[in-house]
Amino acid sequence: LAHGQKPQILLITCADSRIDPNLITASQPGDLFVMRNVANIVPQFNSNAPSEAAAVIEYAVSVLGVADVIVMGHSDCGGMKGVLHPDKLSTLPAVSDWLNHATTAAPATAACCSSCEEAQRLAETTNNNILLQLKNLATHPSVAAAMANGKLHIHGWNYQIENGSISYFDQDRKRWCQL
Repeated sequence: LAHGQKPQILLITCADSRIDPNLITASQPGDLFVMRNVANIVPQFNSNAPSEAAAVIEYAVSVLGVADVIVMGHSDCGGMKGVLHPDKLSTLPAVSDWLNHATTAAPATAACCSSCEEAQRLAETTNNNILLQLKNLATHPSVAAAMANGKLHIHGWNYQIENGSISYFDQDRKRWCQL
């Protein structure tokens, strides 16, 4: 590790203190390139508004040559609770502004889960947010080019804090499955 890094995976996950990427993936130092932020958000690429996320993604894909990018959300996410209840963010303007990158996850949940209990709505919103962030990830030029060349694959995971299980979005079957 003293001579460089060659991670194969960029893991984009939440800043929640209960999430430990190396523990969850049973990986060692140097195996993962990690980007963490509130609600595992990947803003759409915008050449007129450079962001830390865009820089991390571009570096991981273009310089480090990662083969996979995983966007991993988790159960009991405070960011997703904020998306479902934006009125509770009135004293947190920076958080509220950041979560604007995830607001379309809530209407997707309402469309399929309008009569669900709160816990199910939160779980659905978390899954919808992961899928939204995968779409946003694909707008980044380095990601789009590497995917087109077959050099990069993107994945959506949802980590369950309460039992340590992981579900993933199967892009071929268009549904969530247990890992």
